[in-house]
Amino acid sequence: MYCSQWQSPTFRGCLIFFSYAQPHSARICQHALQGIQMLPWPPYSPDLSPIEHVCNVIGCRLQTLPPPRSEDELWQMIERESRAIPQDTIHTFIDSMPRRVSLCVAVRGGPTSY
Repeated sequence: MYCSQWQSPTFRGCLIFFSYAQPHSARICQHALQGIQMLPWPPYSPDLSPIEHVCNVIGCRLQTLPPPRSEDELWQMIERESRAIPQDTIHTFIDSMPRRVSLCVAVRGGPTSY
């Protein structure tokens, strides 16, 4: 059922980031993806994910605070610190994507300074 949704005309003309993860190598997935432009993407590559850097900022901010007394308090702290990140910081992470991708290609998918 899920694969048949991919065969829908809705997805024609789209660019799909393809991770080469094990489930994507199944014949049914390969068939469903025929005719769709795919951009290879490592299955797990934190250096290509701006959200990883946002999470790091949140983690660093949390380390400066007293430890939470409960799970609920931890989630409140995470939410508060998430909202406190300046939008410019998030845009900086996003704007760095071309450099990240170029570096990842240059090191053939190996580790980067990001």
